[in-house]
Amino acid sequence: MADPNAATEKLDNEDAPHALHESRRPLRIEIEHLVAPYLYAAERPPFTATTLIAMAVICSSYEYVSTKQILSWIVRRFYYYKMLAIDEYSPEVAAYVDTNQPTDLEMLIDGSYEAFHSYDNPLQVREERTKYKSVYIYSIKPNHARVYLSGLLAPPCKSPFRLLDLPPELRVRIYELVLHFHDSEIVTRWQPGHKFGLSTLSSHIAENDEHWHDQTIRQKNLATLPEDVDALLVSCRRVRHEARPIFFGTNCFSFPLEYTYLNLQQFYTQELAFLKKLSIRMRGYRPLYTHRYLNQATKALEQLTALDECTFYIDDTFWVDSDDEDPVLARYEDLEEFRGLVAVAARGKKVNVHPDPRYSFVPQGCEQFQAFIDKAVMKRRSYLETQESD
Repeated sequence: MADPNAATEKLDNEDAPHALHESRRPLRIEIEHLVAPYLYAAERPPFTATTLIAMAVICSSYEYVSTKQILSWIVRRFYYYKMLAIDEYSPEVAAYVDTNQPTDLEMLIDGSYEAFHSYDNPLQVREERTKYKSVYIYSIKPNHARVYLSGLLAPPCKSPFRLLDLPPELRVRIYELVLHFHDSEIVTRWQPGHKFGLSTLSSHIAENDEHWHDQTIRQKNLATLPEDVDALLVSCRRVRHEARPIFFGTNCFSFPLEYTYLNLQQFYTQELAFLKKLSIRMRGYRPLYTHRYLNQATKALEQLTALDECTFYIDDTFWVDSDDEDPVLARYEDLEEFRGLVAVAARGKKVNVHPDPRYSFVPQGCEQFQAFIDKAVMKRRSYLETQESD
């Protein structure tokens, strides 16, 4: 076995903050011993892209590192990637430490793009701006990295583990930890000729969040839904029966207005009965389509008997007529279709209106829309309470 201390750079760095260095040091040593057999191997190392990235960040002397620094660590540690860089791309790639050439981690490491956008990756991301450009830099907490790398660092478990042998309350807790995505929406996508799917997570960003006005953060703040979610939901009848109410009942599902009806038709009736939170993204359409989409959305939402929270996201193009200078927001009372939508929203315990987070400004009329919804919902609830009392 190759000597990791001789083949790698010195771990200690006098310039690195002492606390950061000491917190990462034990895990660094374990990682260096883990990768030692593959330092000079001609075959590809048996590590995924996310694993390589996590290792590179932990072994860095800096709290946050760029993709350039991550690629530099991988190329210097593994002979396979160094030769691949030289043979397939350019000699400069293997010497990124001494060059200002742009990095291309995706070309060299298969799956690196998906790794950075995976919900399961343990990375923390931050945008660093300079005078001429902005780059994303990454960090990781040692305890998070250790948990993620535990399958490589810890000896394999020899005894079988059966989920269904656990007590019901413990299984429910596991389902909640695995299937509930806090502060995120599950984006539904469906278009004619395309398969409907739940494949993307979009993080909630409140208007008072420090990143609210950072357009690039909001546009890129998407993650891939973990593959094991689908696998768990269809693993067996008993798990499906126990897990579906948690997955569909605790998460918020996001729909574009024009596909709300079509998307909800892809859910099973039992799944619709579990849905408690949803958001609808509303943008500008021609008047005919606006009326049609509102009617369709209302019919679809009437099926959600357990609805607790409804959120509307609107952008600055939400007009009755694209050639009309007056937005539809000032004339909601004139649209019969909105009465049905309000009736559905009134069943929820909470109704929110926010600007579309893809834009860095508050669309015209957002406050008017919120005022209209609040007023209409209150009237509707008062009417329902009167009917019930009678």
